[in-house]
Amino acid sequence: MERPTFRGWMQQNGVLCVRHARKLSEILPASLQQVVEGALERTNAALEKELKEFFAQTTKGTHTGAGVLGRAAEFLVAQRGVLDYEGKEVRR
Repeated sequence: MERPTFRGWMQQNGVLCVRHARKLSEILPASLQQVVEGALERTNAALEKELKEFFAQTTKGTHTGAGVLGRAAEFLVAQRGVLDYEGKEVRR
């Protein structure tokens, strides 16, 4: 995170699971913790968008693209922690 190039990439494209985001937040200075928070917000927003799109399809009777649900499930399993809408971790 100290390298400007990497930090810039993380700010634009980076995604992190909750577990690794917490580990990074413990060791990073406050000024860099915003990069971690941004990555978590991006990850959550992407998942929410994908699920909303799938839900919209199913309400129209279209069940194609069920791969979206599969990808969402894989994503959630890989996270080892999921945040609810208030930003609190949901335990499995």
